[in-house]
Amino acid sequence: MRLERRRYNGFVPHDADDYSHGGDPVSNIIRLLIVDSDPVVQETLRFGLSEAGYRCTVVGDGLAAANQLEVNSFDLVLLETALPSLDGFELLDYARQIKVPCIIISSRAEVADRVRGLRAGADDFIAKPFAMQEVLARIEAVLRRCSSISSETEPLVLSYDEFVINTRSHRLLRDGERVELTPKEFDFFVMLVKNRGHVLYRDQLYQSLWDIEYDGTTRTLDLHAQRIRRKLDLGDRLTAVYGVGYRLE
Repeated sequence: MRLERRRYNGFVPHDADDYSHGGDPVSNIIRLLIVDSDPVVQETLRFGLSEAGYRCTVVGDGLAAANQLEVNSFDLVLLETALPSLDGFELLDYARQIKVPCIIISSRAEVADRVRGLRAGADDFIAKPFAMQEVLARIEAVLRRCSSISSETEPLVLSYDEFVINTRSHRLLRDGERVELTPKEFDFFVMLVKNRGHVLYRDQLYQSLWDIEYDGTTRTLDLHAQRIRRKLDLGDRLTAVYGVGYRLE
């Protein structure tokens, strides 16, 4: 099963707890998704990372984590691979598709387990039991590395008419007000802005956004375009080129 082809019936889990330290989040705060079924590990990570200034969302199973990744933007995922309801490696694959870095934190820490996790796409691996200082250091290293790669390949901030887009924090402002998009909607809009005035072909969009080939029948792209047009009030600025793709004027 490939998660980009599966929807979760609009379910947003009630067991997702959101924590931050020091008041309401600001646009540059780092958002972490903690995925672990052990309440003690959840609380240890939540407390230590919140105290360090991170905004933490905590879930206890793979399905809840998949829904969080679908509807919210995160800078990094801390993931236990042994999860109820959805395999942790499948979740890791999905996070890679939407370009969210992941660190595995697992009690399965033999050499074979670590190698499997890293080859599956994890950015790092931490064995349980862990020291919070190590967790913090590894998070900082992964974020630093990802930020360096991102800065070499694309600008941090894009602007288009009344919109300002921060590609690092996945924040979108319209006339100074925050606009919420799903990760896929955000990536789609960024592609449109970067290629303003040019047609983006359907097969190109499906490959870039969902890592699948366009089969000529699915309407996933059209539904995302409709939602972006409605949420951002783009009107005729976002046009469908019949049988070809989409263009942002």
